[in-house]
Amino acid sequence: MEHRPDIISLLENRVSGSKADRIIAKLGFQFLHRVEAIGYARGICIGWNKSVKVKILQNHPQFIITQVWHNSSSIPILIGFVYGSPNRQKRKDLWHELRATIPVGQTPWMVIGDFNAILSSDEKKGGLSNGKRCPRFGNFVDLSNLHDLGFKGPPFTCYRGHLFERLDHALGNEAWVNYFPNSLVTHLPRIKSDNRSFLFNFNFDFALPRGRPFRFLAGWVEHSDFGNLVRHQWVFQGNMSASLNKFTANLKEWNKTIYDHITTRRRNLIHKLSTVQRKMNLLGSTHLALVEIKIRNE
Repeated sequence: MEHRPDIISLLENRVSGSKADRIIAKLGFQFLHRVEAIGYARGICIGWNKSVKVKILQNHPQFIITQVWHNSSSIPILIGFVYGSPNRQKRKDLWHELRATIPVGQTPWMVIGDFNAILSSDEKKGGLSNGKRCPRFGNFVDLSNLHDLGFKGPPFTCYRGHLFERLDHALGNEAWVNYFPNSLVTHLPRIKSDNRSFLFNFNFDFALPRGRPFRFLAGWVEHSDFGNLVRHQWVFQGNMSASLNKFTANLKEWNKTIYDHITTRRRNLIHKLSTVQRKMNLLGSTHLALVEIKIRNE
């Protein structure tokens, strides 16, 4: 996973039970919690690593409220992961029940996810009707004194034909804005979905250690040349630590030789995809839509 987040949230996932567990584990997360998909219509699944401590405070069909402690921050924070129902009638209950989770005082609180609603006419382009602020969503934000935490990247997060909308938001209370003034939401390129994933970064003021720990990638053993590498490069030198260090160095070099061209190609494709999607947001061209589909299929 390119961005290596501490917490991941999968929204509207159409799987449940052990299959959802396997997806989170395959993505490399050690812990998980989910609100089950009902009738394959919706679901929320979150996974996290041991770099953060997560306590589940509340489950709801349309959100999960968590208390989170990060290693680089001494204060606990509240984060809600939201998937607002596409059904307007069911979504009507979301705003009141979500507002009830906002703490009184100076505890940072944020909700992030797909609200299936827009906050302004600028957040919709195309379709059969003009975009307008969702009244209940807008009232929830105004009455709760919440801040839209903004974003970097293309303006829309949901694409259906020629209809573009920003349905995904990150909203924080006053305490959140005060504690994390440098936090940043980035809209990422769409790859296999009509919805754009996005990345939230706290931007804590601390120095990250240089380098990264060695990680064995399960995909290596599937490569036809991996067995030869082990036979030729693994030599026990009387000291296990020294032997592993030498083999690890050879393995990294082999990985670079075998897989670097794939990484470079992927990076170039994502750059091309981002460029095309930016132009689509401005022009809405059918030709660009076909080019986008071709790049995504690659």
